[in-house]
Amino acid sequence: MTSRSELHVSVLGPFPGSDADRLLGGDPHPDLAGQPHEGGYCLAPLVGYAVAHGQRRSVVSLSRSFTEAPQLFSSDAFAFYLAHRRTRHEIRSCYREERQHIVEALRQLQPDVVHANWTYLYALGALDSGRPMLVTVHDHARHMLRYLGPGYLGNYLISRRVLKRARFLTAVSPYVARYVARVAKRDVTVIPNAISPTLTSYLPPSEPSLPDATTVPTMASALNASPFKNAKGGLKAFGLVKHAIPAAQYHLAGPGLDPNGLIAKWARRHGLAEGVQFHGAIPHADFLELLGRSAVLLHPSLEEACPGPPLEGMAMGKTVVVGAGCGACPWTIDDGKAGVLVNTRSPRDMGERLIHVLRHPQDYAPQRAAAQKLVQSRYAPQAVSDAYQAMYERVHTQWPGPGS
Repeated sequence: MTSRSELHVSVLGPFPGSDADRLLGGDPHPDLAGQPHEGGYCLAPLVGYAVAHGQRRSVVSLSRSFTEAPQLFSSDAFAFYLAHRRTRHEIRSCYREERQHIVEALRQLQPDVVHANWTYLYALGALDSGRPMLVTVHDHARHMLRYLGPGYLGNYLISRRVLKRARFLTAVSPYVARYVARVAKRDVTVIPNAISPTLTSYLPPSEPSLPDATTVPTMASALNASPFKNAKGGLKAFGLVKHAIPAAQYHLAGPGLDPNGLIAKWARRHGLAEGVQFHGAIPHADFLELLGRSAVLLHPSLEEACPGPPLEGMAMGKTVVVGAGCGACPWTIDDGKAGVLVNTRSPRDMGERLIHVLRHPQDYAPQRAAAQKLVQSRYAPQAVSDAYQAMYERVHTQWPGPGS
């Protein structure tokens, strides 16, 4: 039997091309370095940590911008299979072509365990392969249907099908796990997302240099233009901040948040653009640099499963402000012990709390310290990687497992 440390695990999901290029090593791969991320930031720390510690990993990822024939990139330590994902009709066909790409990739890679992320195309392809597999659930599909409407219905139905068929499941927070357990009728292990290994340098015993919010009243958010991310609510809240603290600045990054995008135009029409820098979709490292120069990480979202930007703010010693009614956000910050809970449906509530946070940063030093300790114990790459490694071993030894 393959030992735990020798298990070859294929991770399925969106994955940043720049991270794949770095893990492959050697000469740069132009086909990868230029790939837009299409998500997957939460998978890169998991895979990167495993590879750095001598564990066998490969990644299968599909990208709408990659139009060439499927390609397998490999090195001694890592393999990356990249194929095209259609821009139209993929859900109507139940991801037929995409599933075929995944099955072929797994035939070539021959992993011991498949780790499919999200409950849509990657999980369907893993199920088609018939290989020992784990599915990680990254969202609450029923609540996403409420926010995204009829266009999401196909994915919602696919998700329910996956949850009922998959034999081994994990969820990224207790909030998601409770939903999954109701649908799948089985216990679900909670393993959260991990922070990037680069952020561990901020954790104790180091002492990061924090901006003085009285002289640098700067906030940052990483969102997108989807209504449930509530970028407009965050801008309304910042309008109140700007009125009370004229020097305040707000960095807003993410897809659809560029200077000429619809959100920026809306902000200008409503007099809410002053002091706001719309960065749009920027490299992850660039956002972390912006966050490093900010005092507060605001996450005005209405729905989250295990949000990455708050974890990054917590690790870097920032005061993190999230929604009290926003899915897993309260759990993420230990019910307010490691951050600030606000009503993200109320710009006034957000704005008033942000004004206090920026004017009185010393009042929130206990939350910042608690946040770094929480990140170290719950979200650090080693903790998350060890939890998944134990789950991979369980899948490998118990397959086909419950529900067979």
